[in-house]
Amino acid sequence: MGLNILSIQNLSKKYSQNQVLAVKDFSLAIKKGEIVAITGESGCGKTTLLRLIAGLEIPDEGTITIHNQIVADKTTWIKPEKRHVGMVFQDYALFPHLDIKENIAFGLNRVQNKKEIIHDILALVGLQSYENRYPHELSGGQQQRVALARALAPQPALLLLDEPFSNLDEMLKEQVREDLLRIIRQTATTTLLVTHDVKDALAIADRIAVMQQGKLQQCSYPKDIYEYPVNTYVARFFGKMNVLTGSMQNQTLQTAIGNFPVSRAQAKSIGIRPEHINLIVKNLQVIESHKVKGIVSKIHFFGAYCEVTTRVGDVEIVIRTDNSFEGKIGQEVGLEVNKYCEW
Repeated sequence: MGLNILSIQNLSKKYSQNQVLAVKDFSLAIKKGEIVAITGESGCGKTTLLRLIAGLEIPDEGTITIHNQIVADKTTWIKPEKRHVGMVFQDYALFPHLDIKENIAFGLNRVQNKKEIIHDILALVGLQSYENRYPHELSGGQQQRVALARALAPQPALLLLDEPFSNLDEMLKEQVREDLLRIIRQTATTTLLVTHDVKDALAIADRIAVMQQGKLQQCSYPKDIYEYPVNTYVARFFGKMNVLTGSMQNQTLQTAIGNFPVSRAQAKSIGIRPEHINLIVKNLQVIESHKVKGIVSKIHFFGAYCEVTTRVGDVEIVIRTDNSFEGKIGQEVGLEVNKYCEW
């Protein structure tokens, strides 16, 4: 995984002189065989970024290199069909008047062993017996696999996926996601995935890049980006986070729920995921001796777990605990933090 299949340097794009930049000074490198997810709220620029890489938009600034070939900079712009990129669009973009094998063959015009490639790619996506059917005769998940097969058939250097699960219901999404991951891994295809759903990004990606207002906020491994986000935007995009400010004393941040050693003297706040706080509820003596106590103010049951809100002075802290929690509103509890991040 040493070779960079995709390299983006200082990329910027805006659609008119009066608009803010849709993509702003964006840089990213993706190694061979790697799966990277681009995520962020609607309008953050992630789909524009994908279209710039595919050649469907022309950048205002910056350089895009695919498989050691510069495809876009100030003096170069390579057409989409010459970029060795496969793309699966959000709506799949299958041709309704062509059957499945004809849809896949569309990008194989100059290939000698076309029938063999179509046969092999249909076997890979598990649709061998569907080659003569038309798109409207398939389910949403099957249509997506056809679109994926069409994108993979020419053996692209880079696969681009634009919101591949947005048209699927929750029950189907998990299975399709597993199928997609299996196919990408089996073909060792370098992949850039755009999604607004953090579950998709966490489940599929080797690394995740988070965008906000056209700028890259953080790019890291899923576990790191979840547990150690670089700022509160990234933290809250990936789920609930208790954010506490405090005052610094002797390299320790003093907050409403205790004192926390920090690595940076300029740190002004800490973040604690709800599942990184233990509740002490059964032994009153333990609670009395515990340095942080709170009063339960809300209890929400979510099936597999409970969310318990406790008030510590004027601060509300959300804790995620197992679904066997039997505490009551107004009950005094102890809080024990076992992991936190700092900003």
